[in-house]
Amino acid sequence: MTPSSCHWVFDLPELLELLLSRLGRTDLSRLSRTNQTMHARCSPSLFQDINEYDAAKIFASIPSTMAFGRNTPHVRKLALGPDELAYYYDCVQVFEEFKMQTLDTHSGLRQSWLSPPDSSACQLVALPPITRLSQFSMCSYTGLINSFKMRSSRDSRASLLRLCWLLSLNLHLTRLSVTYIDIVDVRSCHLLANTIIGLDSIKDLYLEIGCKGQIGYQLGKDLLHRLRPTIRRFRFKPYDLWFGDPGLNGDADDDLVLAPRRQRPLINLMDLHLLNIREQTSKADLFSIFKCCPNIEQLSISGFISHLNVETIGEFIGKECPKLWRLGCERGDMGSSGSLSYYIMKALPPQQVTNLRDIGLHSDLSHPAAIPAIHQHSTTLREIIIGRYNGSSRMASTVIFDTCINLERLKMYIGGGGVYMDLADAQGSFWRCTKLRSLSLNMSGCELPPVGAEDLPYYERPTPIAFSQTETDHFAQLERFYIQIGRLAELRELSLTMDKFDGDDEIDEIWPGMLMSFPAMLSLGNTLEGRPGYLGHLAGLTKLKYLWVRVDAEETKRTVGWKEVTWMSEHWPGLGCTELFEDKTDTTAPFAWLQNQRMHSRLVLTMA
Repeated sequence: MTPSSCHWVFDLPELLELLLSRLGRTDLSRLSRTNQTMHARCSPSLFQDINEYDAAKIFASIPSTMAFGRNTPHVRKLALGPDELAYYYDCVQVFEEFKMQTLDTHSGLRQSWLSPPDSSACQLVALPPITRLSQFSMCSYTGLINSFKMRSSRDSRASLLRLCWLLSLNLHLTRLSVTYIDIVDVRSCHLLANTIIGLDSIKDLYLEIGCKGQIGYQLGKDLLHRLRPTIRRFRFKPYDLWFGDPGLNGDADDDLVLAPRRQRPLINLMDLHLLNIREQTSKADLFSIFKCCPNIEQLSISGFISHLNVETIGEFIGKECPKLWRLGCERGDMGSSGSLSYYIMKALPPQQVTNLRDIGLHSDLSHPAAIPAIHQHSTTLREIIIGRYNGSSRMASTVIFDTCINLERLKMYIGGGGVYMDLADAQGSFWRCTKLRSLSLNMSGCELPPVGAEDLPYYERPTPIAFSQTETDHFAQLERFYIQIGRLAELRELSLTMDKFDGDDEIDEIWPGMLMSFPAMLSLGNTLEGRPGYLGHLAGLTKLKYLWVRVDAEETKRTVGWKEVTWMSEHWPGLGCTELFEDKTDTTAPFAWLQNQRMHSRLVLTMA
């Protein structure tokens, strides 16, 4: 291609725009260095989207910082930490000083409430202000990746003031994410609220802030009642600060007045996350919040509301927000009367909820509200994630396996208690949820029956092995359970753990789940020796990619060998393999071979 034709091709704006949109940052950088013309045309694309790692590299050297300054009009997405923001703020002040000296006038850019420039020894470069951002993210952790530290970034007030300064220059932001930022007084709270309320095009807002007392709670409530109707996704999570300054709960000189409350509901809000709700929250507060969000489709709520009537709140949310299809209730005390999510599901139109995440102190599928709620949405549920932080709870499998025919993912938070399923329930009836793609179960009752002091475990007995009637019945139950799993032809992920519970639903510490295997599950057995093996029942799991089952227990060490591993390699072609044992030195030769066979795979097989 001749130089003239090359220039002609790249002179086409449409072609150049298409090319630049398909290239990654590395390729863009290489293309921009081919000649001066391409550098001028490609450089703006290099600075359109700057994440925290890019920002750290940019501010690490003077030439890259100057290149950033030349392309600030093209920056649309930006992520900074407190150190980077402090440095950029000081560079803008240098730019403004030069501007005032040139024009011999005063700039109105710097607000009276802003902090003075940092006195750190970093070399400053005059940078113009960024005023055309569409997305901005700030996280206090991102500053850790930078090679310099700005002393003033450790001042929570100063960091918040700089954040508000940058937001005030970009009122057309559509997405804002602020995480791990501390608010230390009421004035800072009001300043941040007024600044965010002034964003006239905001659609996605994510706030995770540190606060003390009622400040964070008040900020979240003020925002929900004053945000622009453009908001579509709102995530608010306050966390406690264990330090603060005098006047933390109020400043006598606070002259900031919040914008008036919005009169119309947030009709565009689809996704709402209210996390770490405090005990001081009243029923009227919750009612006012959900009354202004009639169209939300996804809700995640967590915190402490045990002092309220959970059933009343759940019914109100279900009636005021009838479009909900994804529900999440996590942590905290959702009331001893049961989980909030089930009361919401009962109040919603039938067959609507597709995703349920219920993890908390009192999460319990055996509660009277849970069973009718699951039945009411049995044909639409695609994902169920359940767990419990306070004690243990036995889950009746019929609630899910017999009714949720379209379920694709079922996960129990496993190990150390929580929700578990008993073997007798798991194999008692036919599973109808044959579309499962991911299954994580915490089981009980699968362990080998106890033997007398003079008896040996079955895998150590002389052949042919003789079983007691109790052992025969137990292996029959295990076989039916493995057959149920083997029928799940769409299964990609399988995770099984086991704990032994006593009669009071407490874990028997004598039987640590980390040392227990599922008897005969991964063995092909030996008819001549009379040794059972049910691995063949899992031949239907041809799409299996991830497996988490114990293989370094005493039983599997004796019963799983080359024959079984070769079978796995043949019948589970997509199974990935990176780590097989907790201690790599204990890896047996068959599994080491399987691991080498699958080294090219990016999938994971964890059996440790």
